[in-house]
Amino acid sequence: MATTTKGNNPKVARARDREAQALELRKAGASFPAIGQALGISDEGARKAVSRALARIAQQTDEAAAELRALELERLDMAQLAIARQVQQGNFGAIDRWIRLSERRAKLLGLDAPVRQDVQATIGYIVDLGDAGSDSAT
Repeated sequence: MATTTKGNNPKVARARDREAQALELRKAGASFPAIGQALGISDEGARKAVSRALARIAQQTDEAAAELRALELERLDMAQLAIARQVQQGNFGAIDRWIRLSERRAKLLGLDAPVRQDVQATIGYIVDLGDAGSDSAT
């Protein structure tokens, strides 16, 4: 029995084409009912198609970012390796550079804790008592 994978499954290919079309229509300003009508699917089907297309783009973006992050980390490793001997010998310029490279690595990897911001606010109330202060017996 032949097996099909997602890569060569005609049904999956058609669904991905429909998702791409739905996304293009949405980017052009079409409503979900209009997308559904254009593609012969329900409003909810149109919404899901756009959502799946956006999720696929997000996944591809995440994968590309991970590859770029790995490349940048390799470059930082190479730079630190190049100055390691000077750092060990106490060269202040090399030590400063090492610290900057380490800071860049920490930022790239999200290792630094977020900076805590203290916010203070004064809230005032304006109360309109209207006639509440006057004597109602008059």
